[in-house]
Amino acid sequence: MKSFHLLSACSTLGLTALLGCSSASEDSHASPATVGGMNVTGDSSAATTGGVAQATTSPADADATTAGASATTGADTTTTAGQTATSGSGGGPATSAVTSAGDSTSTGTTGVTSAGGATSGDATSSGGATTTGEGTTGPVSDKFIGNIAPKNQDVPADFAAKWEQMSMEANSKWGFVQPNGPDDWVWEPVDEAYQYAKENGVIFKQHNFFWNFEQPSWVNEGNVATYAPIWIQEFCERYPDVAQIDVVNEPFFNSAPYRGGMGGAGESGYDWVIQAFEWADEYCPNAILIINEFNIVEWEDDHNFFVEALRKIMDAGAPIDAIGAQGHDIYRAGTDVALGYIDALTAEFGLPIYITELDIDLANDEEQLAKMQEIIPALWNHPNVHGITYWGFLQGSTWRTNAWLVSTSGTERPAMTWLQQFIADHR
Repeated sequence: MKSFHLLSACSTLGLTALLGCSSASEDSHASPATVGGMNVTGDSSAATTGGVAQATTSPADADATTAGASATTGADTTTTAGQTATSGSGGGPATSAVTSAGDSTSTGTTGVTSAGGATSGDATSSGGATTTGEGTTGPVSDKFIGNIAPKNQDVPADFAAKWEQMSMEANSKWGFVQPNGPDDWVWEPVDEAYQYAKENGVIFKQHNFFWNFEQPSWVNEGNVATYAPIWIQEFCERYPDVAQIDVVNEPFFNSAPYRGGMGGAGESGYDWVIQAFEWADEYCPNAILIINEFNIVEWEDDHNFFVEALRKIMDAGAPIDAIGAQGHDIYRAGTDVALGYIDALTAEFGLPIYITELDIDLANDEEQLAKMQEIIPALWNHPNVHGITYWGFLQGSTWRTNAWLVSTSGTERPAMTWLQQFIADHR
């Protein structure tokens, strides 16, 4: 494990008091399709059996549009019922009501509230990736607020003026880079984004190496052990200054379809995840290696399942440098809830935490602004939150319908105006 990622002060962070509160569910899903040699989704699919979430999937990465070697199915409708949970609370029992929207269902979990999280002024992180004039190299020493390069679009020309870090929404995923076979590489969109980041001093993050969706359909359990290391090696040799990598995305609730060929469950229960990080550690030694999951700082069942699973993986020696908490439902679960879970993860693992896919899906401008003003300072001031990535900002290019911050005509919503001033004040 890279020593600069360890949080030496974690033992001094006190845990907040945890109080239970229930939640309902939201978000519709669609099943994946295979088009042009890759698995794609409009979102994901979820079902329940006997009160337990089955085959649950993320509210995070899937988008409603793809091009080239990909296609999507399904819509992105949303319902809310009081205090709601994000789609797909996997692994643990669903303890609240089930709601439906259109032809989809999802289950909620039991949420947790806390009395508040640890904060410390404008604390900056001790781990992460540094920026040096021309691009990103080495460990990040400063906190950042970033955003995404939208799927199948050029990087917005003014991205660097607005954001300090870049995740690619989709085009750097394996299914987009190698859609049709082991000799077919589609690097151009990644080249563009990476070069833009280097030229503009923006931290570049790889999202992601392994996931359940948007993966090459030609990769299977019989050949993944041959081609996965090549995929990782080619990526990190081509982009040596990549600062952060979501090595495995949503491994517990959306496990990669070819995982059996990477070790499957094995002795730890998650040997395939360990193998993924070992490959990444071998070929990408300078990057922060992140395990990225949803619902883990919002809802109790998902948080607890994540802690138990990650403990087994860490005990087996996986070279994980940081935890990525997507954060799609922080605005629903409550900021204090999120801070309490961040404290708990910090105390348990001592790893830096990144909020990797934050959004605030509210149509009312003033409500969105109020949540932005509440959430961003609280996360920023937490001593173990090392960066925040808001998941999209252009209208029509956000995963959730009302999470956008800039209209198609270029008008900023109040939350964007406030956020831009916050970023400027903390650069």
